[in-house]
Amino acid sequence: KDFEKCREALDASESLVESQKGQILQISREKMDASEELETLKNEYDEQTRALLMKEEVIVRLGEVNVQLSADLKTMTQVREDLSRDLDDLKSAHEDLVLAQETKSRELNDKEEQLAKLTEEFDSLSLAKSSLLEEHEELSTRYDHLSSALND
Repeated sequence: KDFEKCREALDASESLVESQKGQILQISREKMDASEELETLKNEYDEQTRALLMKEEVIVRLGEVNVQLSADLKTMTQVREDLSRDLDDLKSAHEDLVLAQETKSRELNDKEEQLAKLTEEFDSLSLAKSSLLEEHEELSTRYDHLSSALND
């Protein structure tokens, strides 16, 4: 009887061991599945972390580029304002030159009119001089004839 009880106990024990082996095997499979899932999650986490770091680097770089572009824009705006002032100065200088040219043109026209009048007066005086010289020649010739007639 003791043997049978031992045998029953041994069978129950073996049955329990088999059951526990099955449970251990099941737990072992679940552990492997959980390990694989954990590894997958770890890889996804690492990927997301890398992506996040890359995004942060891009954001930092974009911030730097934005700062540089803002500085460039400020410089270009200043240059545009300077060029606009220079253009206004050039326009003003051009207007001054146009006015000076118009004044000089009027002065030149006045001088040309004066020259024309003086040339006309000169021509008139030259003609009068020629006429007076002819008259003088005639008077000289008459004088010489009269002098010679009186001396004879």
